[in-house]
Amino acid sequence: MPDDVAIEPEVDPTYVFRLLAELQQELEGLHRKMNEVDLLRHYEDDIQLPTGERTSGLEVRIGATSELVENVKASLTSNEPNVVIKALRDGDPAQENTSK
Repeated sequence: MPDDVAIEPEVDPTYVFRLLAELQQELEGLHRKMNEVDLLRHYEDDIQLPTGERTSGLEVRIGATSELVENVKASLTSNEPNVVIKALRDGDPAQENTSK
């Protein structure tokens, strides 16, 4: 019995390649956002300055957002989107403000 036995795949390789490309395209936005969040978490993101301002060469960043970033990332990947907003005020002036 020869050692060189050709193995026939169960599934057509072009089907697997097309399925992979489709999934990569479908999840591209999620992966892009997760990458942005990771860059923010590790302080590797670019600092966005308003027009007319320039960097001074000194960056000061704090780690206060690290836990918040992890919570947002976990909620994006594991839960259905859910937003609950409680009104800070009640009454007619508050109701008029909501329509603006």
